[in-house]
Amino acid sequence: MLLAKGPKISVPDATIIDLRLRYNFRRHPTPGRQQSLSRAFGCARVVFNDALVARKCAYKYGKYVTDVELSQALTREGAARFQ
Repeated sequence: MLLAKGPKISVPDATIIDLRLRYNFRRHPTPGRQQSLSRAFGCARVVFNDALVARKCAYKYGKYVTDVELSQALTREGAARFQ
């Protein structure tokens, strides 16, 4: 009888079989896709940092900003930046 960590399957003859399935692969994006990914992650980082600053400012003044309020404010700010 095999006892090891991981998913186990019981078969009719009361033997326990340990299955370990793992796939390891790496994607290598084309230069165009790499630029698009960099831009997307850069934008996400800016939005996250802006949200963090807004939450910290609100906390400093004893207020709580809900997710909806934060989303609306960041959307308005982002739209104003690109007009």
